[in-house]
Amino acid sequence: MTQALVEELEQALNTTLRSGTIEWAANLRICDMLSANPPLSPIAIQRLDHFLRKESPVPVLLALSLLEMVVKNCGFSVCRYVDDDFAEALVSLIKKRESWRYGIGRNLFKSGMGSYLPSGVGIGDDERKFWLQASNKVLEILQLCYDAFLLQEAQLRPVFAAYKKLRQEGHKFPRGEQGASAGLCLVRGAEESPAFLAGACPGTSSTRSPSSAGGGGITPSNTSRGPTAPTSPDLPASVEEPSAPPEVAAAAAATAPSLIDL
Repeated sequence: MTQALVEELEQALNTTLRSGTIEWAANLRICDMLSANPPLSPIAIQRLDHFLRKESPVPVLLALSLLEMVVKNCGFSVCRYVDDDFAEALVSLIKKRESWRYGIGRNLFKSGMGSYLPSGVGIGDDERKFWLQASNKVLEILQLCYDAFLLQEAQLRPVFAAYKKLRQEGHKFPRGEQGASAGLCLVRGAEESPAFLAGACPGTSSTRSPSSAGGGGITPSNTSRGPTAPTSPDLPASVEEPSAPPEVAAAAAATAPSLIDL
């Protein structure tokens, strides 16, 4: 790992996490760099952690989109660097609507004072929708990690601890028709998981088709890494999402699960 690689990764992270849209090219470049240089992963995890703690939902949704893409395209080699702080940041997004800050923000908005409050104080209906979307995306990512990396639980203790704690508290995780995550077949290395081998991904094998693709699909040059990209978040009206490349749109239309209609 050289300083040049670190600087290139940081530049790509700045491009995608500080944008108002999903930067497909930058996200793919990040996945390529992390797959080729796993020691760079702590840098990416640290930056994602920072943006997951933002008080605005847009950077949070963009960070979750990149996280989902990294999980699917890089697999265990990156997920093993998730620590307790990062897992806590994910859990806090699920519980955000239970916080006193969120409750006060909603009450202030409902009182009719929303237009008189500084930006970010009152939480309107649109912002409520985005936070709920972020919560659902975290549940989806945690379920995906649990199903894909059952054999690596000891090395992914923070992820599995967060998942089990949320289940004990009654949170409902999304599952596909076969009982496992709908995107399990798209995770690099998931073919070794008991959930995969038990038939959770009918009609698939350990060699994945380059045309298959949470959320939108990608056809990478190296099909063994997992041809995936995350579902695009429904960003606010003021943020216009760019058109994905033709191969992205085609794969996404064929395979991407729909987000919950909030």
